[in-house]
Amino acid sequence: MTTSTLILPGSPEWLRYFSASKVAALPIKLDERGEYTRGVSRWESPFSLFHRMAGHLEPEDPKDEFTVGHAAELMLAALYRELHPGWRLSPGEVQYVRTDLGVPAMATLDRRASRGSSRRVVEFKTARDANEFGVDGTDEIPADYFIQQTWQMGVTGYTRHPAHLMLGMSFFARRLFEVAFDAEVFAFLLEAARKFNAMLAEGIEPELDDTKPTYETIRELHPDIDGTAVYIEAADAQALLDSEADLDAAKSFAMGRKSWALKQMGNAQYLYVRDPGGDHKKDVKVADRRKNSHGSVSFYVNKKADLAAITGGIS
Repeated sequence: MTTSTLILPGSPEWLRYFSASKVAALPIKLDERGEYTRGVSRWESPFSLFHRMAGHLEPEDPKDEFTVGHAAELMLAALYRELHPGWRLSPGEVQYVRTDLGVPAMATLDRRASRGSSRRVVEFKTARDANEFGVDGTDEIPADYFIQQTWQMGVTGYTRHPAHLMLGMSFFARRLFEVAFDAEVFAFLLEAARKFNAMLAEGIEPELDDTKPTYETIRELHPDIDGTAVYIEAADAQALLDSEADLDAAKSFAMGRKSWALKQMGNAQYLYVRDPGGDHKKDVKVADRRKNSHGSVSFYVNKKADLAAITGGIS
């Protein structure tokens, strides 16, 4: 099951296999019609994944953050060993390939942890902002990472021990998350992969969605300009024009609210809403100011702030 040579991302062989990151982009999220048309990946959509696996897109160039991420793995691996002295880590990535699951399946682990006959999936991630992650020791991680770890456990068969995801943050801070294997979720992912593989074989393109990966994929699929014209219905044209007008208005409104918030903060670092009961542990952080690399101040809104938890809803 383990390959002696890594199947490299972007290679013709790699395109055939469903890896953990690809599975997170499958249509596994229900839309308002109750149909599975969305994925949970923040980087890929079903539409972009279809054309990537079909070989219609150029392989992506390695990004600087990937290089930095691999370098960070060395530090995080050392920290992991300190926390788990009874476990040994593989010196590098370990790749597994399965052809017995009804779909070409692959899992490339950042590290394989072993203790006697026990094995465990270990992944390392980095983040400047940990707002998308929960409390250390829980399984509160972004949905695409949760799907990835479930896929890796299912493909490798390392299901006895929860998978570990170690998150590296600024100033050597770290959090460790545990994801227990869920056989039903893995079975669901396998079925989604089989259906998507059938779509690839039959050339059935996923429907369009409103994600950036889909937009960028369509741009890449049609790089030429031939000078011809395409006509659409007036209603569709009006919807396009209205969406641009609404976007401009929303941007203006958001800029005004940010300016107001910054004026309230002055030189403060954080912007909070106070808990009505006086429990400061329940105060909700709404935004914060940070020094950036240019020496000026950047303003960040906490998009995951849950005011309903202390207000019971805003009327």
